[in-house]
Amino acid sequence: MDKPHHLYLVFANQPENPLKNLQKEYEEVQELFIGPQSQGHYLAHCLSSANLEYVAKKFNDIKEKLFLFHYSGHAGKDLLALNEQHARPEGIAHLLGQCPELKLVVLNACATASQVDALLGKGVPVVIATNAEVDDEVAMRFSLEFYRALVMGDNIKKAFNWAEGHVKTRWDVKFHKANRGIEGLKSEIQGLQWGLFYSEKNELRTKLPMRLPSGQPMQFIHTYIPNELLFDTLMHALSGFNEEIRALQEKEEEEKGSASWRNKANLAIIEAFPLPIAEQIRKLLSDEGSFSEVSLDRIRQISTVYQVALEMLAFTMISHLWEVQMKDEEDKKTTPLPSGLQQSLKEYFSLGPQAHSAYDYIPLIRQIRQYFDGRQVAYFIEELEYLKDLFQEDEDFSRACDYLSFLRRRSQHNAIDVGRIPQTCQEAEEKLRTILANLGFLSRYRLVSIKNIDVRKYHHHPQATFNHTLIGKINPLGSSGSARYVWKKYMDNRGALLMQQEADIPGRKFDPKKKEHQIKGELGYLNLSPFVFDLNAFDDNANKVRFCFFSHYEAGTYYFEPVGEKSGNTVEVSADFQQDSEIHFVIREQFEAFRELMLR
Repeated sequence: MDKPHHLYLVFANQPENPLKNLQKEYEEVQELFIGPQSQGHYLAHCLSSANLEYVAKKFNDIKEKLFLFHYSGHAGKDLLALNEQHARPEGIAHLLGQCPELKLVVLNACATASQVDALLGKGVPVVIATNAEVDDEVAMRFSLEFYRALVMGDNIKKAFNWAEGHVKTRWDVKFHKANRGIEGLKSEIQGLQWGLFYSEKNELRTKLPMRLPSGQPMQFIHTYIPNELLFDTLMHALSGFNEEIRALQEKEEEEKGSASWRNKANLAIIEAFPLPIAEQIRKLLSDEGSFSEVSLDRIRQISTVYQVALEMLAFTMISHLWEVQMKDEEDKKTTPLPSGLQQSLKEYFSLGPQAHSAYDYIPLIRQIRQYFDGRQVAYFIEELEYLKDLFQEDEDFSRACDYLSFLRRRSQHNAIDVGRIPQTCQEAEEKLRTILANLGFLSRYRLVSIKNIDVRKYHHHPQATFNHTLIGKINPLGSSGSARYVWKKYMDNRGALLMQQEADIPGRKFDPKKKEHQIKGELGYLNLSPFVFDLNAFDDNANKVRFCFFSHYEAGTYYFEPVGEKSGNTVEVSADFQQDSEIHFVIREQFEAFRELMLR
């Protein structure tokens, strides 16, 4: 077999004028190539710092099999910055012109389009460059999206279109401060405008080299069995919070190998999570369809589990944020939201259906977290205090989120390479394991619906209490049912509440005669309405929940997706106040109140 090709990627920062995102770009691009490189497809050389002499020497060592050259850092029309030295484009073009198998040069820096002619003139088939100053973060995102698409099997043109499209949907580039230009350089062209330049159009069909005969399946270092490692991860993550799972893990090894034990464990895992997450994990672990097999459906379902879990966390954070702002208003305080956070909320609640289904919740969660930390607000889900550190951009958790967000967008656009499905399945499950390993604490919470609240005040009672009828997964392993909670305070009527599991409620005592729970202490809960609501809470004859999650807002109508139902069973709530059913009135009034306080 021929020697593998080389990919040469240089990320050159300058100590006196550092680009804050360049190190992250270097680390994540390097990580992208680890899998294919370990399988012998090519050798990726990623340099985080290098002087001109070293770069030239490396070129000479690998020039015969160099396939791709990438540069990120400071640049201008007539130079590339390498640490404290400047490389002239003519010299770089001369070096690259000596590489007979070179297919692509990427100059991911400011105003490098003027260097294209020299490169094409030396025989480089395809060059990606910019004709304007480029913001550091935007350049990083373009680079990551482009190389992720290439690694997923796209050719150069498709990967370029994918990356550019992603960047343009996230940033109004005309308003970004440019900081990838050499000091003093002024670009004549404003805005973000990457260029794709080529000598022959068919060169754009080039893909990353794969050293396998056509049609031969991708080989893995380890045998991949769907769900095996994911199952182990979930059992371990949940055992610290769930007594049933802890008991299952303590069984004898012989019993743990039985089908009966595995079925019980799968059920325990599913029931441990709040309903919307539980439903998506159920599909992944069950034999339903092809979700448990190496397939495109499995890839999509993995991305759905991730998306629903992050959506649940985001709705929790948004609901808590609304509670904080309402309390400020009640206390006659004026604490406006930071403009960036408010703008992010406005953008989120104006997304269309496709954009919403692939929305990246991480930046919004970070913004709310930073606001809470600045005001020293205690998190409703106390474990988020720990989780916030995992959302730092250099953490494996954050990188796993980034990968699955990318995968979600790819699946939405039917852009998963069929020939790469086995490898993508394995990669996606590994990233999901990284995330779920840190979310076991969610089993401490359940999503319930408040069906009715009755006032209980008899002659011999000095104070009134309130009898709440709750519908939902009352116990971690129980089926949907109802329970009565008697408390000195009242919760929100018809609300979809995120509550602690019964075992964690302080001062709770069950009365078997009255079949009700007496709550003597404080009861922690968070109302997720109107972002989540129970459609059946407004039906007096219904005895089970039908939770609906906010999907999008369009043309005066709020759209919701019922949990666990077929796609397309959308619930619509008009915002024009012409519908007179109680549910429409309550939900749209809550949304209008939210918009008035939070978005205007």
